[in-house]
Amino acid sequence: MFDHLAIDVDYLADWQTGRRQTHSLYIPGSTLLAWVDAAARAVLSAAVAPPGSGTQGDPYVLGGHCSYAGAWKAAASQRSQDLYFSIAGRQIRKIKDGRSGGFADGCYMCDTGYSGTDNRAGTIWNRADGASYREFGKFIHEGNTVSGMEGVVWSQRVAASLRTVLKGTAPRTSGNIQAHGSRWTVDMNTDEAKRKAPQKNAGPRAAVASDTIAALPLLSAVMFISEPVRNARAWLMGLMMLDLMGSEYQAPTGNAHGKHFTFQRAFVHPSRLDDAAWINETNTRNDTAPRGWVDQQAKRDRRLASKMARPGSAAVEGLYPPSPKWSGRSSARIDVANDYIQSKEIAIVCRWLEQEFNAYVGSVVVAQALEGSAGTRRNAMTASFGSESAMSGFATDLERVIKTELIQRRAGSFNTPGILFR
Repeated sequence: MFDHLAIDVDYLADWQTGRRQTHSLYIPGSTLLAWVDAAARAVLSAAVAPPGSGTQGDPYVLGGHCSYAGAWKAAASQRSQDLYFSIAGRQIRKIKDGRSGGFADGCYMCDTGYSGTDNRAGTIWNRADGASYREFGKFIHEGNTVSGMEGVVWSQRVAASLRTVLKGTAPRTSGNIQAHGSRWTVDMNTDEAKRKAPQKNAGPRAAVASDTIAALPLLSAVMFISEPVRNARAWLMGLMMLDLMGSEYQAPTGNAHGKHFTFQRAFVHPSRLDDAAWINETNTRNDTAPRGWVDQQAKRDRRLASKMARPGSAAVEGLYPPSPKWSGRSSARIDVANDYIQSKEIAIVCRWLEQEFNAYVGSVVVAQALEGSAGTRRNAMTASFGSESAMSGFATDLERVIKTELIQRRAGSFNTPGILFR
């Protein structure tokens, strides 16, 4: 996985001779993750309570960045209490912790109308205490109405819809989130003189439990309230993941197609979706991968096999860092080398910065997500450039662009990068 951001500088040092100057630099993953952590905690620190009181009769009404930040703060301070949220017409309940008569760590969310209504084990609405990311991923995968490119276009559509839920702009019908707008029949007769006016054959339809969009209010609460309570960095992981939907994370080779970010791959190891080894999978307490599948994946790497066979292994789940069962146990202290969840986090941060930094800055300074040793590259935050006047204050400017202009601004808005940075 990517663990540092390469920074390549190439500028015209002498316009008379045409001599160019280059520098091969890098920013350690630990530095980047510390900036992410600080930006997320700043959001939490500035948060104020959303409208409502959080009770079943007067739930917190969410819609917009400030309301979700306020809900995060409220949930963090009230793990021992049930809290209720109204999101895009759905009522979402945060279940109090097990020590208070509730469930687990006091961060689990459920949809009061849908959760617990499906008697099929492993489905998104089966359990009254909410759904796992695996169940979210499968539900989104099964709802895919767009073929080709591994459901990339479908995931981009779902991401766009999730943003409308977060921003409080999702269309509603009869008070519930809307599945479909009005349906029209259009006369395509090439003879305009004979073409009939468009006919409306169906009005807007409210979502039902089987519609993919029906899961998005609950998903928004899980990603942007529950997960940040467990690990503040998850606030930015969710936003960056939405920005990356549809982008390539593994280049094509002579033997394989390229791989792209989708909700399926974000939330679930792809094998869980279509590998027969997982066909009898259930939500067991230990959440252990099938032995045969582990051996197949790890081949002769016994160290990897041991890691993947552990209950709740972070190596088994998707690209989204909170997707493994016990991701909330990630350390608050930055320790990328020894914390697998932090390794997943910095992989997302590096990919996101490669995408957004290069679009924001231009061609003189180029960022690239890399993994392994930095080799001969120098740490951009500490490197000395001698008498090069053009590089004076480079580290300060680079930190300002990445930390303030990109990471902090990303943390402070639900808007798309096109609105934020372009």
